[in-house]
Amino acid sequence: MRNGRHASRTAFWASCLVFVLSLVFVAATSDGDVPAHFDGSGVVTRTESPWSFVATMAGVGLALGVLFAQRSIT
Repeated sequence: MRNGRHASRTAFWASCLVFVLSLVFVAATSDGDVPAHFDGSGVVTRTESPWSFVATMAGVGLALGVLFAQRSIT
């Protein structure tokens, strides 16, 4: 049981690292507005600044990380 829990924690932290690296990549490489919403046909309906997008996604990632970290503790 301990090996399974260790593997799941390793996978959790690895996925957190990949998520943070992807946010850094978006912040470093985007040169204009970032598409933030698409309608059903795939047309962009809203754009955001790169920093606004990164802040929003960081908040979502942090909330999900806290949720899953608490769930793995219990």
